Amino acid sequence: DPELFSRGDSTLLSWTLASLGILELVGLPGLQGAEIVPVQNSGNFIDLRDTLGSNDVRFDDTLDGVTRVALPRSFQLWLQGRRYETLYVGVNGFVAPTALTGANADLTQASAPDVFAPLWGDFQLNAGSRVVTAVRNRPGTNEQLFFVQWDSLERVGEPGSSYTFESQLYESDQVLFVYG
Repeated sequence: DPELFSRGDSTLLSWTLASLGILELVGLPGLQGAEIVPVQNSGNFIDLRDTLGSNDVRFDDTLDGVTRVALPRSFQLWLQGRRYETLYVGVNGFVAPTALTGANADLTQASAPDVFAPLWGDFQLNAGSRVVTAVRNRPGTNEQLFFVQWDSLERVGEPGSSYTFESQLYESDQVLFVYG
């Protein structure tokens, strides 16, 4: 069952999806009361590891690092009526529209940052891990998507673990979380 937390005009919905075989979540953050729709057996995961035009995100801190990423000029990201030209990407599995630290925070607190977190955890980059970004066109349209992919991250305290997932941010205000 989902666990609901409210802080101000935002609500955090938290639940375990792995046992249900759910591979992606879709939401429209610009709409009040927007619903998150789980999609099973998704084919929307796009592996960016060896794709031309993908950019590696560099972090000074491989445990809790956050890096500012400039969005391409051609990409128009609007979230809740505001245009963003940069995002902040964290090793710990989140994207934020404003600067914040990489340390995990209690998202139930009113002071919690606004983030898109497909899998916010205590991760670390190791020799086989990386975080990449890319812009792609949405099939059949002129709309662009901005991808952030966390590839083969190891969870702190779980040696040998490997997590791969991505956020897909659409110019239309849609956010898609996909797990590979």
